[in-house]
Amino acid sequence: MKSRQLDIASTLHSCLIKHVHACYWDSFSEKIWIFTGDADGECKVIVADENFTNLDVLGDGSQKWRAISAFFTNDAVYWMMDSPVDTSRLIKYIRKEDRIETLQDFPGPIYYSVSFVDGGYLIATTYEPGPSVLGNTAVIFYSDDLEN
Repeated sequence: MKSRQLDIASTLHSCLIKHVHACYWDSFSEKIWIFTGDADGECKVIVADENFTNLDVLGDGSQKWRAISAFFTNDAVYWMMDSPVDTSRLIKYIRKEDRIETLQDFPGPIYYSVSFVDGGYLIATTYEPGPSVLGNTAVIFYSDDLEN
């Protein structure tokens, strides 16, 4: 079997971030959303075009911008914080206003999520030691609309 080499799409310098948590394709904006973390100052959302020629950095580096999972709608981007340092929350980024709203609180960091083809969402918390983590269990939440 012949070995194939991968091409570097973009290099994100350590002065901007330490590591990438996740990359997602947003079919509504036709952009790539890159989520980074972990410590304050490193947590950012980077929005890139398909060729990585334009990178927009969103966020102030605080834990509100630390995420692994995200959902996209025409009007908003939702992400779930994966922070054991601050209370993990569902964050709604309102595209037209370029601002975030804090929604639901969770008992622990969120790593995994899934949306169903016919509607509905699952969001799973994990137990990870930290000052904001409540209890010592993993919990799976369901929502019809990401708002409730």
